[in-house]
Amino acid sequence: MSLSKNVYAISGLEISYNLKKWLEKQNIIAEPNFAKHRKFRDCGKKIEFEKVFDNFSLIKASCNELNGWSIFLKSNYVNRKQKKKKETKKSFISIRLKYSHEKGDLITKNSLEIKNENKKSDNFYTNVNQVMGRKLKQNLKKGMIVKPRHLFQKFDANQGDQIIIMSKIGSAIVSSMGISMNPGNIGDIIEVKNSRSGKIIKGILKKNKIIQVYR
Repeated sequence: MSLSKNVYAISGLEISYNLKKWLEKQNIIAEPNFAKHRKFRDCGKKIEFEKVFDNFSLIKASCNELNGWSIFLKSNYVNRKQKKKKETKKSFISIRLKYSHEKGDLITKNSLEIKNENKKSDNFYTNVNQVMGRKLKQNLKKGMIVKPRHLFQKFDANQGDQIIIMSKIGSAIVSSMGISMNPGNIGDIIEVKNSRSGKIIKGILKKNKIIQVYR
């Protein structure tokens, strides 16, 4: 009795191809090269593959049905695929000077620029508000990162700042302008030189660079 054309329908080339796809799912790079023109009985089910050794060098291919078959194939194992981790480049913010400054200069918003750096350096400040209004202790060149050692301590009023002097005389409040003789924070008693009279006056520092003088 002759066999139908569909009985011997699976070639070695098809098996090699399916094996390669199966190995890829196992993260294995291999180049199976089973006899291309060899024919096998048709299988009504999906061909199953399983490793014989842990390194996937030898694979068992099976047609698990009645009158099925099993064969052993060399995978020509190359290596395991290394799953590449997606590298997320972390950026670091730095506060740099837009132009050169001299000692005693007051840092303003226009003095600064924010840059994203590829690597972390001495980036002590990440917000312009941390350095705005501070005075420089030394000359700095354009493009330099602003660091704590470059700046005088931050005060609500610095020496040399213009101060509003508020004096209460009875029920009347008199104001005049002056120059701070020393730095201070809100609530501190500081000395201010009256710009008109030249007298040194002491007062409690309030918000907005105002000192309250009680007579």
